[in-house]
Amino acid sequence: MNSLKYRNSPLIAACDWSVSSHKRRLAAAEWHGERWVVDPPALVGPPDSLFPPLVKRARGRSILAGFDFPIGIPRRFAELNGIESFTAWLLQLGEGHWADLYGVCESAQEISLLRPFYPRAPGGRRKQHLIDGLGLTHTDELLRICERATALRGKACEIFWTLGASQVGRAAIAGWRDLLAPAVREGIIALWPFDNLYSKSITMAEIYPAETYAHIGLPRSFGKSSAESRGRQIPRIIDWCERHSIELGCSIGECRTDDEFDAIIGALGMIEAVSEPRCFTLPEDPAIRSVEGWIFGMAIQPAG
Repeated sequence: MNSLKYRNSPLIAACDWSVSSHKRRLAAAEWHGERWVVDPPALVGPPDSLFPPLVKRARGRSILAGFDFPIGIPRRFAELNGIESFTAWLLQLGEGHWADLYGVCESAQEISLLRPFYPRAPGGRRKQHLIDGLGLTHTDELLRICERATALRGKACEIFWTLGASQVGRAAIAGWRDLLAPAVREGIIALWPFDNLYSKSITMAEIYPAETYAHIGLPRSFGKSSAESRGRQIPRIIDWCERHSIELGCSIGECRTDDEFDAIIGALGMIEAVSEPRCFTLPEDPAIRSVEGWIFGMAIQPAG
């Protein structure tokens, strides 16, 4: 591997961003002469304490921070609301016209284009309620292009759905309200792909560990919540790391939770995308660069 290629490589920080603050974990990685070194996952503090330690550690280098909640909205939702820029829209949330957006709907009758997150609790709640309440025609309109099924993995959960183990809606609310909007408002970050990579000292991007599972060669579903099941994937992960000049600062078997596991996997996916940028280009689609966003480290692939 050409070490000169990575001399000015960014400090990578992959964060598994849970709604519960005590479950949030961050794995940092940086280039050390001949290899990437991934730190053991660490607990993430309050959102406003996240970046100062990274800036200090980076010593003037760029920081690339990845988060596993959606950064972007479905294009049809944007069209119906007249939203032309996700970043500009983000700064309006919780105020004025968009004062109620973060309020999760309790009943199907409460769903609207101004209040799309649903449901607050289980019991007779169906995704069809979202389709009807938002004035959509089919389930695919609840998904961004990057969330649809590919040849390597199944589809992601719909962005506005807030029920069940796979839901991402509540994490999106917490991420947008507590992390993204304040950082964008302060002007301290670039938000990829709406902004160019490294156009500011800190670039924030969306990551999806399930995408990286397939790149490493892990099964689509291996029961990541089980320590025993995660342990069975260690040989594949170690072999992949060796082939990509990556050293893990702790044994992957030491990950006590799936949050720690996914933080490390997220860092591996970001390293792969930084190391092989030609393999992970954005589709030529204006909506992706304006409202939908894209998953960092996701290759353009046919649907599976």
